Amino acid sequence: MSVDLIPYLYGPGGTPVSAGRGLALAGAVTADMPSMIDPATITFTDSPQTISVGGTYTGLKISAADGQNCVEVTTDDVVIFQDCIFEHSDGDAIYAPGGTVGGYGSTPQIEVYNCLFLGRHPVVVGATIERAIRYSSGSRLIVENSQFQRGRIQAYHHSADPAAVLRVRYNVALNIDGRQSDASGNPTTTDDIQQFFQMNGYKNMAGAFEIAWNEVWNEFGDSAMEDAINIYAAGGTASNLIRVHHNLISGAYPGDPAYFSYAGGGIMLSDGPGDPAYGLAEYNVVLASANYGMAITAGSAFEVRNNRVFRTGKRVDGATNAEHGDGPGIYVYDYGSTTAFGDHVMADNTVRWQEGSDPAATNNTWVAFPGTNFTDTGNTYPTSEIDQAFIDAEVLAFRDSAGAAGVTIGRTP
Repeated sequence: MSVDLIPYLYGPGGTPVSAGRGLALAGAVTADMPSMIDPATITFTDSPQTISVGGTYTGLKISAADGQNCVEVTTDDVVIFQDCIFEHSDGDAIYAPGGTVGGYGSTPQIEVYNCLFLGRHPVVVGATIERAIRYSSGSRLIVENSQFQRGRIQAYHHSADPAAVLRVRYNVALNIDGRQSDASGNPTTTDDIQQFFQMNGYKNMAGAFEIAWNEVWNEFGDSAMEDAINIYAAGGTASNLIRVHHNLISGAYPGDPAYFSYAGGGIMLSDGPGDPAYGLAEYNVVLASANYGMAITAGSAFEVRNNRVFRTGKRVDGATNAEHGDGPGIYVYDYGSTTAFGDHVMADNTVRWQEGSDPAATNNTWVAFPGTNFTDTGNTYPTSEIDQAFIDAEVLAFRDSAGAAGVTIGRTP
């Protein structure tokens, strides 16, 4: 391995830390994807319910029928879910619609700790696994140390109040799955757009916003994800950036292995209309997407700094990973959805994004119509070919850095 490819460790704020693998995931000292949990091993003891009173709800074990939500939150008070297990299909696990959504008129405040979300393909033709957490028009969403299988988190129109909080940290997400079902509940190769986390319509956020220290894993042929993290029509302020940092993303694939117009990837830091501004993605590790790694496509003053973005061009089993979207490792491109596009930064990233057809060839970055005052500086493009052993080393380095920073990622059973 060339010296310019040796992974480094980093802690909060990018401060280098000493080696010494911590238990970022319970007992994990390997580069393996965490194990999927079989719902058949769980005894579900509770029925779907509406929560109209704030408080802490501990140990719920709910499996909802097709079309049902596990829980619906209708109160403005803080509702905390601790050590719960939810199985859902084309309903949501936690449904917390604020404002006029759902007719509740509430402003939800939701906290989730050490919970397990199990998505199940519905026995409904054309239906997909819905959201693990659907949250809108609220002032508090905290999701930590939980595991998501096939489901996702979607947050709409979060409050711009300085006291508002949105944090998604220390979670594990496995095989985000937007594939539609057939009549028997088996996944087809037709899929809908889904992400691990999407925020939509959050402008001028003055409160705490952080997406950090999550691991998102997708397997080719058993998942269908657009972007792992998607920031859509949303932004912070000049003094309070949206922060997406220290996330590990491994794999992003379409549901149809033969689909060659796949648009998905790792972190879409700015997307959509409405002139969003002020976001920062730093110290993330993005690996093995079938299309792009990281992107800025809307708004102004978004920064991609100090990230590590790598693709071998092959899947874990050694087979060539067809480039379904032929995207670059990092790109900055004005799609024309906003009136102001500029002041973006791409700096100090390390990128080697190998082509599936020829690992010696790379598509590291693409910058087109970057707008005014674009900064492109300090980026490194290693010249030595990388392989799966290198990718594994990146995973271990990420987990080392979590352990050294005192971070535990994932759920404790």
